Amino acid sequence: MRFILILAFLSTGLLFGQDNFNLTLVSQVEIDETGNDVWGYVDQDGVEYAIMGGQTATYIYSLKDPSMPLKVAEVPGSSSTWRDMKSWNDHIYVTTDSGNDGLLIIDMSAVPDSVTHTFWKPVLEVGMDSTTLRTCHNLYIDENGFCYLAGCNLGARGIIILDITTDPKNPIMLSAADITYSHDVYVKNDRMYASELNAGRFGIYDVSDKTNPVYLAGQITGFDFTHNAWLSDDETTLFTTDERSNAFVEAWDISDLNDIRFLDKFQPVETRGLGVIPHNTHYHDGYLVTSWYTDGVVITDATKPDNLVKVGAYDTWAGPDGGFNGCWGAYPYLPSGLVLASDRATGLYVLQPNYVRASYLEGRITSAVDGLPINGVQVYIEASQPNLKVSDATGEYRTGIAESGSFTVIFRHPDYEIFTIDTTLASGEVTILDVQLDEIQKFRLAGSIVSEEDGSAIANARVKFYNVDREYEVQTDAAGAFNTEVVDEIFDIVAGAWGYRHTVRTDYMPDPNEEIIIELEQGYMDDFVLDLGWTVAGDAPRGIW
Repeated sequence: MRFILILAFLSTGLLFGQDNFNLTLVSQVEIDETGNDVWGYVDQDGVEYAIMGGQTATYIYSLKDPSMPLKVAEVPGSSSTWRDMKSWNDHIYVTTDSGNDGLLIIDMSAVPDSVTHTFWKPVLEVGMDSTTLRTCHNLYIDENGFCYLAGCNLGARGIIILDITTDPKNPIMLSAADITYSHDVYVKNDRMYASELNAGRFGIYDVSDKTNPVYLAGQITGFDFTHNAWLSDDETTLFTTDERSNAFVEAWDISDLNDIRFLDKFQPVETRGLGVIPHNTHYHDGYLVTSWYTDGVVITDATKPDNLVKVGAYDTWAGPDGGFNGCWGAYPYLPSGLVLASDRATGLYVLQPNYVRASYLEGRITSAVDGLPINGVQVYIEASQPNLKVSDATGEYRTGIAESGSFTVIFRHPDYEIFTIDTTLASGEVTILDVQLDEIQKFRLAGSIVSEEDGSAIANARVKFYNVDREYEVQTDAAGAFNTEVVDEIFDIVAGAWGYRHTVRTDYMPDPNEEIIIELEQGYMDDFVLDLGWTVAGDAPRGIW
């Protein structure tokens, strides 16, 4: 029964649902238009603010009372699906990716009494291009007050570096790293991490000389569409998202730029395969706080970047999974610890997180017969929190949950007996559990495929035995005969060959003492239940299949 439940969970993604846990709603404010990104700001009196972008304006809310956010300003601008904002000292800088705003600079020095703003739209030179700054997709401001604009309407749409410390309302352009389009950017300690979305990679640059950025290294990410990147506090791990359906948050070891190594990838197991898209991830005190469009905010323990474990979630979207609805941004850096989230349809969310460390379970899975590692073993911890990991080619697995205590762990693989064991998991600790699996006993089946018309043998026919757990497919020889090994389970059988109509036999209980004879009716039919050997050739520019 456990075996069937796990399969049902995998196939639907909906058995457990997407639950909220370790993130509690403090307040919600709807805006009168489609929302986009969110950021935070703290004034000189320590009052926190939420800055949220909308289709036509930037909204500023006082969180003096987080349960009742108070709008203190609404700064109008060009109509744009994309607004991104960052803060530096007493100013907020906002970009739009359409319209003609240039760089919006909001002066917060007199908040909440007054909020003023200007639009910075100079003529800038990037390479051979001399153009008025109109749009940028994103921006980042480093710890020294240098502003990095990404995806602007100049040159190859790479990164433009500005000095905003000399005069915060009149930035000074220093240089550009304009190799390729950059969708997003993060900078720390004179290292710039550009999300070069169209190239499908993150690019790492030395910007210690702000007038001369130098490309150091790059790495293609899992779905070839690198949307954003954020660095761990120790600067050894870079976390990335690809803005694609069914993509992941990925962890990369960048301690050696000559040998960048993939560590792990994460997506919510509850909605796996349903087209959910990760958007922006941020690293905070060993956690990743990530906005997933139709999955909301997800907190992942990233203290072990080779084993990313979900430890909190709040879903802002009640509609169907997949697509670009729902949560756009998540901001975890307010001194109070509150997390801000923005939903495209339902506005601003103020959330109270309960950060907990994951309880880790790791080990190696081998065969009880020969001690060799087993790849593809599903590892499932029976807990209230959905979870599922799979062993790799070395037999190693890494998993975990947000809970601690005693749990039953299930190991399953189609060629091995299901194995269950009880173990104890502790928060912030790694439990090592190595297991050996016994092979499922198989027996040999034999049979032949013949013509219904005259009983003649059909060579090269395909025969498939399948059920919900496993599948075997074989081909007949010149005499129309086949044989294969199967486990002692009920199967459906489908058999077919080109020039014959395929046939299906349901609920077949294998009998090693019985020779299976399957007759096929002559005719032409292929609904691709079997692989009948089609190939595709041609030079048509489109329409070929």
